[in-house]
Amino acid sequence: MAVSSTQVQFDSLFGLFTYLAIAVSIIVFSLLIYFVVKYRDKPSSRQPDDTPILGKVPPSRGHARSVVVTVSLSTIILVALIIGSFGAIDNILSPPAPSQVCDGCSVLVTGHQFYWNFAYPNGHSDNLVLRVPLGNSIRLNVTSADVFHDFGIIGLDIKTDAIPGRTNVMWFTTYKAGNFTIQCFELCGIGHATMKGILNVVDETTFQQWYTHTRITCSPSSVAVNQTSQCTALLSDSSPSGLGLTPKGNVTFSTPALGYFNTRTCTLMAGTSKGTASCSVLYTPTAAGTGSARITSVYGGDPTQSDSSGNTAILIA
Repeated sequence: MAVSSTQVQFDSLFGLFTYLAIAVSIIVFSLLIYFVVKYRDKPSSRQPDDTPILGKVPPSRGHARSVVVTVSLSTIILVALIIGSFGAIDNILSPPAPSQVCDGCSVLVTGHQFYWNFAYPNGHSDNLVLRVPLGNSIRLNVTSADVFHDFGIIGLDIKTDAIPGRTNVMWFTTYKAGNFTIQCFELCGIGHATMKGILNVVDETTFQQWYTHTRITCSPSSVAVNQTSQCTALLSDSSPSGLGLTPKGNVTFSTPALGYFNTRTCTLMAGTSKGTASCSVLYTPTAAGTGSARITSVYGGDPTQSDSSGNTAILIA
């Protein structure tokens, strides 16, 4: 069973090359055996009329029909291979737009010596596992923070260069759940062999539970410089059993904007609804900056809950 759209694409192309090569090989070796047997030397054999004789120009031999047939067959084979190859290339180089993939299916992949970082639109970041939903088109924006790397997923037959200052887009559709090895295929330093990650393909329900079960709100959502806003992280049950288990542990807040939290970490407390918990921190901007502050909350999970994150924005006047 195929595991991704890219594997199907490359397997089809490989099959085209293989079947044509087998067909050509059968024809060539059949003719070779036929001519060897038919024109083998016999006691009654005599020299052909066009045998080269020293000092004499040999007569022309061959037929234009043979040339036309040979060139025509070669052209048909090459055209078939060219059409198949360019069709595969066109498909690979035509990724879906970010708006055409599901929420959480467009991921920024950044290569570092010697690990991969996977950053999701909701602010979640992971240095080991790239988690994606089954049956969806996945768009990966691949770049590097230091040297040249090559991002590849074993089993999906897909890879692309990770180059500092440049973003290469690769995409695929998942057909099979499971774990697949992510590896760097470009020698990038002494730790190159250990630069690996995991592609974790899960069903859509499990993915959405993981991706959305941390939500963050800030009130007020628009503040002036040096005015405080209360940011609350609300978590819902993401356990595989779905029995309404209450998330436990800590949530960590961060922002790249100028400002400070009264504390960056808060401890979850059970909510009024079954399977929910929340905690809050205070954020105070110290400068307007770009006019907004992106607040991210990261939950590290517990024995029954998976890790997740969420984000929101505060407008700063």
